[in-house]
Amino acid sequence: SSGINAEYGGHGYMIKGLERGMLQVCVGEKRRIHIPAVLAYGKIGDGKNVPPGADLVYDVEVIHIQKGTTPPNIFAKIDLNKDKKISREEMGAFILETGRTVTLRGQSEIDNVVGEIFNLEDLNEDGFVDFNEFSGPKKSKHDEL
Repeated sequence: SSGINAEYGGHGYMIKGLERGMLQVCVGEKRRIHIPAVLAYGKIGDGKNVPPGADLVYDVEVIHIQKGTTPPNIFAKIDLNKDKKISREEMGAFILETGRTVTLRGQSEIDNVVGEIFNLEDLNEDGFVDFNEFSGPKKSKHDEL
């Protein structure tokens, strides 16, 4: 298909598997990137084109590389009580607020999406996604000083 804008690559806007597959690319390079479901859309799919549990394959050709703009700090937007960790409730509220429920029907599906996110992000399984676990866009600790 046509090109993708990977302006926010490396900041958590692309699926984890694609970000990993694009590491160390060079202009003119072609790659086939195989992404297991666990590093893509997991057990829930994307709600549109990618079914649950699907592995993905991308054929990529790098045409141009440039430094992109810094994306917004999504961690800070989700962490409503500013305790440096994201609860399931905060994640659910963020999903509802951003309108990412267009393909979802009912609270139980939102709970499933949040559950899948926590399966991927809550590495220490404490019921929260802390700053270090969060793979989405965030300011580094140095940026906050």
